[in-house]
Amino acid sequence: MQLIKGIIIRIIKHAESKKIIHLYSEEQGSMFFITAPHIFKDNNVGINVMQVVEIEYLESLRSEIKRIVKISPIVDIHKIYNNIYKVNIAVLWSEVLYNLIRKEPKNNALYDFIVHSIEYLAEIKAGIANFNLFFLYRLSVYIGYKINTDSYRENYVFNINGANFIDPNDKTYENHFLSGPNVAKAIHFLLTCKTEDLYRLMLDKPARLKLLDIVLAFYHVHFGQEFNIKSIKVIMEVFE
Repeated sequence: MQLIKGIIIRIIKHAESKKIIHLYSEEQGSMFFITAPHIFKDNNVGINVMQVVEIEYLESLRSEIKRIVKISPIVDIHKIYNNIYKVNIAVLWSEVLYNLIRKEPKNNALYDFIVHSIEYLAEIKAGIANFNLFFLYRLSVYIGYKINTDSYRENYVFNINGANFIDPNDKTYENHFLSGPNVAKAIHFLLTCKTEDLYRLMLDKPARLKLLDIVLAFYHVHFGQEFNIKSIKVIMEVFE
């Protein structure tokens, strides 16, 4: 019997009564488990995506997918799943993380960042939409493609291809995907501010959606990932 802690990134239906769980673990990075039907029924707390759990499991000699014996939540996220804004953010994070880190090895900094973000999302009472953007942009730092914030200057634009900020008059980048200067300023703020200063970022709905589009385009360009349009549309509607 083995014991491990981790974050549930995705829950996938398998056959009629079993489920596959993608876990990002503290000790081993990405792992996959299969559950028996009773696992979810026996747990009164509920097991959901972005839940931090402790898992008892059995190794399999024939497959990399391990069999769960027991699963126990170790971070209380009921405040996320009782809030329509927060639960849709959790679904969006799950979608993004599954695409970006499902093959990621052990990375303590990444694991801690995700856990701390889940805990903060559970407790935050205001500025939820800004914190969602904060998480999505800061995630790049922990998966090996940090955006160069030192390149930012007033009235510069964000260069998605180069992961930096550039002079809009520089024709060298005319074939790159570029933002406008106001969006670039907001991106720089999200990448450099403290969480307690997020309230200073004043955004309307179109600006938030533009920032969400750009960060997903950034991950598409650099990691070649496509995202579930349905979950993205849901979160756009929730914050309307």
